[in-house]
Amino acid sequence: MLLRTLVAALLFVPFLQPASVRAGDEAPPTYTAAELEALDRALDAANLTREDLRFDKDLAQGHACLERVRALLRDPLEIAPTIDGLARRLRPGATGSLSPGVALLEARELLDLPAVERDRAAPPPPPTSPEAALTRLTELLSDDLEPLFAAVGDDDTARHAVRRYLPEQMAWHEVFTSPFDGKTDAALKAWREGKPESWLHDQMAGLDLDRVLLAADAVLLDALEEVLTWPAAAYPLDAPVVIDTPHGRIGLGTPDDDTWTGDFAAIVEPGGNDHYVGGRVGAAHGMPGQRIGLLIDRGGDDVYDAPGVNLTLGSAVLGIALLADLGHGNDRYSAGHASLGAAMGGVGILFDDGGSDVYEGKSYTQGAAGFGLGALLGYGRLLLVIVGSMLFVAFVMNPLLVFWKIRRNPFPLVFTCLRESAVTAFFTRSSAANIPVNLELCRRLELHEDTYSISIPLGATINMAGAAITIAVMSLAAAHTVGIAVDLPTALLLSVVSALGACGASGVAGGSLLLIPMACNLFGIPTDVAMQVVAIGFIIGVVQDSVETALNSSTDVLFTAAACQAVAPSAA
Repeated sequence: MLLRTLVAALLFVPFLQPASVRAGDEAPPTYTAAELEALDRALDAANLTREDLRFDKDLAQGHACLERVRALLRDPLEIAPTIDGLARRLRPGATGSLSPGVALLEARELLDLPAVERDRAAPPPPPTSPEAALTRLTELLSDDLEPLFAAVGDDDTARHAVRRYLPEQMAWHEVFTSPFDGKTDAALKAWREGKPESWLHDQMAGLDLDRVLLAADAVLLDALEEVLTWPAAAYPLDAPVVIDTPHGRIGLGTPDDDTWTGDFAAIVEPGGNDHYVGGRVGAAHGMPGQRIGLLIDRGGDDVYDAPGVNLTLGSAVLGIALLADLGHGNDRYSAGHASLGAAMGGVGILFDDGGSDVYEGKSYTQGAAGFGLGALLGYGRLLLVIVGSMLFVAFVMNPLLVFWKIRRNPFPLVFTCLRESAVTAFFTRSSAANIPVNLELCRRLELHEDTYSISIPLGATINMAGAAITIAVMSLAAAHTVGIAVDLPTALLLSVVSALGACGASGVAGGSLLLIPMACNLFGIPTDVAMQVVAIGFIIGVVQDSVETALNSSTDVLFTAAACQAVAPSAA
């Protein structure tokens, strides 16, 4: 039975995906029969079966754990098909557009909530002046969500304590400013003393996530669809217009480049290269009258500059928030803790429809969620660069090296190694676990046993081409994120450092990621930023680490075979 009091959902939409499947077509299987047969052979070589892959020890006991996650742990072979299905449904070709609405629909399925078809009311006539647009924007923020979040906590004191301590509990950092005065804050601290460790989960038990998702759909998505119909006459021409409302400041931008400073409950920008400086924008703060946050920027290369601000840029605490940046601009996002589409007891969405973007945050950020839904739609290009680099090595660099050694067509040998070794390594994600497979392949290739009995175990330890690529690319991405320019000599030095460091990567899943901070030190990148890059590596590791291991392990056999055949050309 799904316990709904805690939901930790990160929706990631990679753009490195197979061709679109037309409606009515059956999706291709994640694993082919040949791949499963190869997996069985690899497991058998280690005296294992598929049953040994099951994670039967349930470490997810306790408060509010997702049954979907437990099921995937019990059957790891279902992880990749589940992610494939999610990516297939979220990609643009599957639904006509990639949108926050699609993410909310998929969130309902992931949480085992029933699908709903909501009758959307016809939007009001578009405003024809800035004054009318501001009035309509105020109305959008006036939707009464208080009854929805009144279900949190046993009484007002408990609700205030939840609002005060929820960010600290979720982010594990006591860096959040209290929204209450000193006297109230002291009373809440006294109230919390002596409470059991489960007090926060107990107080959050009344939150109906189904209703929260429906509210996000009805308020945020309707607002987005409506704003996209507003004509040019709805926006000022000379300077942005800002007014104060009971919900906070709201503003309308101009088609030119605008600068926004400080906190805003809602902003609508028609375009231009805009700059948002040091404020909470597009965020819900979780206090009465501040349950909704909205920022819609319809175009331009924008900069969201709030590195020291927490709870901003599409984040929500006991509320719902949307930051939608449209127009395929090259945008830069920098924020503090619990930001960039993070949610705590609500729905936080950061949606960017394309461009070459940079995201930088601190803890509990970039789609993190607890007691709610957080969504960050991005990271596709990073994965594309990493996997593309590995494929280039596998199909261009390795064949050139083999040809230089054996002086004949290298591709039959290359494809044999990829087929017999890379496939099993892809699924095991462990060079060490793939050693028996490589030894058997060397035997069938009739290589010198005295050679491969040493080179294969040694290669599983130090031959880490894929790890070197991962370390270098992720470190360069970190440097780009913090604004460090990398020249060619430095990049070459990084490649050498990554290659040498990769020799020390452990031959287990994710072993290369922990060497990223070492490479980041070359650029003076702080350790906390480097560890955030490591966290991103774990997010994309389902694909990145599998391809990395496939390259590492198959190259062990490939270079062993090339060396043997160069000495004894008759060896097959």
